[in-house]
Amino acid sequence: MIEGMEYIGIINKIIEAEHKAQTIVNETRRQKDNLPETIAEEKRKLFEEYRQQASQQINVYREEEEKQRDLQLDRLQQELSSELDRLDERAASMKETWVSTLFAKVIGHAD
Repeated sequence: MIEGMEYIGIINKIIEAEHKAQTIVNETRRQKDNLPETIAEEKRKLFEEYRQQASQQINVYREEEEKQRDLQLDRLQQELSSELDRLDERAASMKETWVSTLFAKVIGHAD
């Protein structure tokens, strides 16, 4: 037979298990009640994280595009400078011919 003290121990264990179960149920209800706010906060965090990642990626693309633009501008400036140098050389080499032709036309001795 089970003595009175054993019954009390069993009853106490049952009461303790019931308290633990009630605590779990209450916590689950609290989490369920807070679920919309929890989801909204998680959604906000994810949105902000994705926004930051997108912003960083845009900056990377922008920097690369600016670097490519600067390289192309440098190349075009070099080409322009080379072409201007070539034209200056041509003008210098043709200067005497142009002066002679112009002088001849002005004084009326066209060839």
